[in-house]
Order: sequence, then C-alpha cells, then structure tokens
Amino acid sequence: MKVLIYLLFFILIFLFISPLIHEYFHLAFLNFFHKKYFAVYFLSPISGLSAEIKIYSPVTIFESSILLISGVFSSFLFSTIFYFLSKKSKTYKSKFFFSLISLAFFLDLFMNTFKGDIPLLFEMFNLSFILPIFYISFLIISFKIFLNYFSFLVKNLRDLYHSEHPQRKI
Repeated sequence: MKVLIYLLFFILIFLFISPLIHEYFHLAFLNFFHKKYFAVYFLSPISGLSAEIKIYSPVTIFESSILLISGVFSSFLFSTIFYFLSKKSKTYKSKFFFSLISLAFFLDLFMNTFKGDIPLLFEMFNLSFILPIFYISFLIISFKIFLNYFSFLVKNLRDLYHSEHPQRKI
C-alpha cells in the first residue's frame, strides 16, 4: 500500500506540480517584464499539465530568451533544492520524500528540454543545427545525474525500509 502511495505522490509531482511551477515561472517573468498575455492550460492524465501562452505585447530577444529559459530553470532549481534537502534531512522518511520530489522535478526538466522551450530557444537564434549536439551532451550529463539521483533515492528507500522493519533484510 505504501508503495502505491509513493508512486501516486511521484506522479502528482511529476505530472502536475512540477509543470505548474514551470508554467508559473514563465508567467512570473512575463509579469516582471510587464507583458500582456493570455494563458490556456491543458490537463492530460498521460502528459500532465501544460500551457500555451499567447503574448500580446512586443517582446525583445532578451526577454524571449529569459522567458524560454525560466520554465526549465524552475525545474532545475527545485530539483537541486530538494536534492540538497534530502542530503541534509535527519529522518529516513524525509530523506526519501525529498529525494523522490527531486527526481520528479529532474525528470520534468529532462522532458522539457526535448519538447517546447529549449528547441524554441535554439530556433529563435537560428541554431537548430546545434540541437543534436546539445541533445547528445545533455543526454550524457542527464544520465549521470539521473543515476546519482536514482541511486540516492533507492538508498533512502532501503534506509527507510530498514528503519521501519529492523529485523528484515532486503
């Protein structure tokens, strides 16, 4: 039963909360630059939450760049924050939950790098020809980070299990 709850918690973070924060960061920067916009949100049980933002004010290339990077940056920021919180936590349960949240935000970052914001950024600067090199580099780095996050999550799960069932071995 606990595994199902953990899985549902992970799915909730990955499909809904992380994308919501991602889209909020886009809107926060639009507000910061005093731009008029209209946002339409889409909700799917498979792909989660996403938004289409229509901007009605002129936007500079700098503002467009910041706007595109802001959503991906939010996923990176929250993934990093929760990873370090999991490292600093005192209880096994909080270590596990923070590492689970961190992994969910990281996977959202990973997904958003390949769809939407990052390809648009490269396209905006006419650098689409570099995109395959960027993707290969990103995959190599992401795989290493994912292994680190995932192994830390498994370690925290094992520690949590042993703290709750000291007589059993995995």
